Amino acid sequence: MLRYLLSFLLLIGWVVGLQAQAQRVASLDITFDGVYSLALEFRAPLRAALEANRNLLSDERYTVSAYRNIPGWAKITLVPTSIVTNGWANVETISPLEVIMHYSEAGTWLGYLVGSTDFATISGDVPRPFFDTVSPLPALQGEYKFPWQSGADWWAIQGWHDGNGLDFEPALAARFAVLAAQAGRLREICSDGSQSLLQIQHADGRSTYYLHVTLGLAVRRHLLDQNVRQGQYLGELISQKYFVTPCGQGYSRHLHFAVSDRSLSIEGYSLEAIAASASCCQHPPTYRSTNQRGDDSRASLKLSNDHP
Repeated sequence: MLRYLLSFLLLIGWVVGLQAQAQRVASLDITFDGVYSLALEFRAPLRAALEANRNLLSDERYTVSAYRNIPGWAKITLVPTSIVTNGWANVETISPLEVIMHYSEAGTWLGYLVGSTDFATISGDVPRPFFDTVSPLPALQGEYKFPWQSGADWWAIQGWHDGNGLDFEPALAARFAVLAAQAGRLREICSDGSQSLLQIQHADGRSTYYLHVTLGLAVRRHLLDQNVRQGQYLGELISQKYFVTPCGQGYSRHLHFAVSDRSLSIEGYSLEAIAASASCCQHPPTYRSTNQRGDDSRASLKLSNDHP
């Protein structure tokens, strides 16, 4: 009798487990049109790649936030939908999902979640100038520098907000170019056609984030998911003075610069001190950069990590 009771309990547990698993799979919510409108041909294989790796997901609701491609390959970025609905606050806490799509010999797209065992089977086939998963992060190039051009003065117009973010605005007659504050690996977290949110991962374990940037075309074509040097030209501040787009909003033409570590210092200034000094309206403090701009499209270069 006891044996039958144990068998019955095991059966009940198995059924409950299947129901819970089915409910978990069914609850995965992917927004395909909230930021970037993903083509229909990618939606089913993208969902399949995510559902096959639910153990690697930290959330149940995701939004497609960026996309780019080359012949035969595509990269799709997703972020938790809560980040989008909360106006991209706390961008330094984002752990975006990256899915590599490959057009198979059978004439269909297959999706591979970066970091999964499935992706490991094709990582060596991904063209490294498109998505570099092999090269180590570049060494730091001295101290961190302000992310605008040498000699230019920008105002600190808002201290810590939306997490570890600071706002900087070009002073009168200053240029609007945004540069890498330090060498590292560049990736795009959000792109809506008007502006981008960029992340650079650095060799010291820190990351810097650049929001309200219109990405340079050469950068989009050749430098995303690649190592970049300090001073690399990333793009221009979004041209509108007032803007509301899926990647963020603003009331002036400014750079939202976020960091993973508030203890960071830039050109002898602690970010804590800069945040404390910031002022939106009366006599905002001015900070002059020594960051030397470098434009590197790599279009005509033979990269060391290219396939033969």
